[in-house]
Amino acid sequence: MLKKNNSMKSIRSYISIIVLIFCLPILKGQKTEPVQKVNYQYSPSWWQTTINLPEDPRKSLVGKNGQLLYEYPVAITDPKLSTVSGYNTSISFQTGENEVWKGQQLLKAEVPVVITQKEWKSLVVREEVFTVAPLLFGSNDTTIKEYLGTALSKKVTGRPGNDILIITIENKGSTPVIINPIIRINSTYSMNVDTSKGKVFLSDFLRVVIPYSIIKINNEPIRKNSGKSRNQTVLSLSSMEIGAGKKLQLAIGVSQGYTSIDCPNNVEQALQLQKQSITWWENLDLPYNKIIVPDQEIQNLLNASIRNIYQTIDRENNLIALKNGPSSNRQFNISDAPYIMDALTMLNQTVDVRKSIEYMLSLQRKDGSFQQQEKDWKETGLVLWAIANHARLTGNKQWLESVWSSLEKGYTFLMDLRNNTLQDSKASYAGLLPPGSGTNNQEIDFVNNYWGLAGLNSAITAARWVSRNGQAIKWQSQYDDYYRSFQESVKKNFKKDSYGNSYLPARISNDKKVIPQKSQWSFLNAVYPGKIFDMNDPVLTGNMKMLERSVKEGLLFNTGWMNNGIVLTTASDYAHALQWTGKAQEAANIMYAMANHAAPNYSWHEQQSLKEVTDTFTMGDMPNSRVSAEFIRLVRHLIVIERGYELHLMEGVPPAWTKPGMELKLEGILTDFGPLNFKIAFSADGSKATIDMNLDTNNRRPPQKILLHLDGIAGNPVAIELELKPNLHKVLTLDK
Repeated sequence: MLKKNNSMKSIRSYISIIVLIFCLPILKGQKTEPVQKVNYQYSPSWWQTTINLPEDPRKSLVGKNGQLLYEYPVAITDPKLSTVSGYNTSISFQTGENEVWKGQQLLKAEVPVVITQKEWKSLVVREEVFTVAPLLFGSNDTTIKEYLGTALSKKVTGRPGNDILIITIENKGSTPVIINPIIRINSTYSMNVDTSKGKVFLSDFLRVVIPYSIIKINNEPIRKNSGKSRNQTVLSLSSMEIGAGKKLQLAIGVSQGYTSIDCPNNVEQALQLQKQSITWWENLDLPYNKIIVPDQEIQNLLNASIRNIYQTIDRENNLIALKNGPSSNRQFNISDAPYIMDALTMLNQTVDVRKSIEYMLSLQRKDGSFQQQEKDWKETGLVLWAIANHARLTGNKQWLESVWSSLEKGYTFLMDLRNNTLQDSKASYAGLLPPGSGTNNQEIDFVNNYWGLAGLNSAITAARWVSRNGQAIKWQSQYDDYYRSFQESVKKNFKKDSYGNSYLPARISNDKKVIPQKSQWSFLNAVYPGKIFDMNDPVLTGNMKMLERSVKEGLLFNTGWMNNGIVLTTASDYAHALQWTGKAQEAANIMYAMANHAAPNYSWHEQQSLKEVTDTFTMGDMPNSRVSAEFIRLVRHLIVIERGYELHLMEGVPPAWTKPGMELKLEGILTDFGPLNFKIAFSADGSKATIDMNLDTNNRRPPQKILLHLDGIAGNPVAIELELKPNLHKVLTLDK
């Protein structure tokens, strides 16, 4: 049982038991704990890593095999042609024929130095690739306008830069080994090799620097596709001998930009640049320390997710365009950006998020809608939620008023769109939003209606918050009428799955082949963060039971475009819905399953095949910024989540994080009630938990309650109320 610590000076313990009877013992280890360990057992078959600097228009990537990849896209018609066929240029080093790939990792989650390990005969090969940090060659001058490539548009501006590959070859055998290294360059550009300078000119702005003797040049034929013609050049270097037990180091570089300085001149320079670049990354001011958890691999995924997001950002017109990825999905998607904004806002990156919201609002159409894809009604709902959510987390009513006209126009568009369907009473979707994109105008589209309702509800909440009471009352009446139409339609369209569970399909159509879980991410978003359902709503209870039967590898499958695939964003959606409906510990298990679908470079694809499926396709870019943001959001909410006027702590924290000697910390995390500092530390013998907390409610409405959940600590669904006061310090004594 929780006991009052004798050293506390308060007259009585101001802990109140909320869930169970006060005298019920709270015992450690009372529940059987699931195995919660990150081992990457479901990692995808292919991955790639961004090594470029944050917000840099030059998106340099390293493939799973260690190859440098540049300038996506190249038009292709055969996606099976090659895992790197979509890039203008691929550059790789090879110690000898039939090298064996052994693994790949990052130097640190915060430092994108990609280390690929290979073996050849008795040789162990270590290839380290990195981008040279700014300030080293004066390349921090942002006024320089360089033509760097054609990855996104006819011209991309930005500072020049350099990437370097350092190769360390160690002979583990007992006899010397002679190697004949080769450098393979595959490109859409014609190549000019200058052996006297040790350079390969792919264009005026892209050069490969090779400070070694090139003794042979072969132009190899490669399979062509219907896009740009490709060239492959293989450069053979002079033979080199590596004695038994000895090491050999080599270095080559890639220069981008007319005025970039070609480097390295030698291995020593490469090593010095690597050292300086590592130091630059280690001292970069990114919000790594806002969430600290005792599981190092979860921490690595958190920190790498933050870095991944900033590396995929593009600056456009001095605004921040949050891109989904660095290559195939290097675009701003309204369907994804609000979630990334949410993650960054909670990490108190307010300035950056405001610039990204400003960019998003610039896409609003004259009719008030947001439609990057025609008839994608949900995008308008998402923007309304993004505006209201950011305003609430930052507590800034003045900012909300500054963008109110955009929110108001979006609300009016959605409500008018819904009201127009009332004119055709015979239509199956009368009183709802009409069928949108992806429905072929067939019957009812609940996908867009879920986010239509969620967006409108967010706008109403925002109106109340800024005391626009008359507008809020009017909007609420309109919303209630819409919601009644929604519920009437729901009652007519329930179906049964093969297990007898009643559920509501995401879209109502004549296609009997559509499986129950398809596109149900939209329903999950309606549960959270949409919050449009009561907890006993038949749609909520039925769909959640149906989805319980749709889990493989710990996550929902077949919810997206890929058959037999896992959608990693939907993993977070499902975890959030489970937590919101009282199953926070199950949500923690999904967090671990999600982590185990990451690649060893701490990033995810949008979708990937199940391991049991022979087809190893993946979909979406990597690293995928939306998935990175979802992981941040999920970890944050498992530790702290707002429930109406209450703030809940440790609701979904797994027992694996509450062992003796462990510590969990939040620093300056934004909540609806103000910035939160929170730390819980467990004594070495596990008998005590020390809590330090400060919630800054200045100019905010404070929570009615702050509840600390003990399920992950003590194994029982107990919550205790913490006193709201500055710099709260409390010691909880735990019986064993």
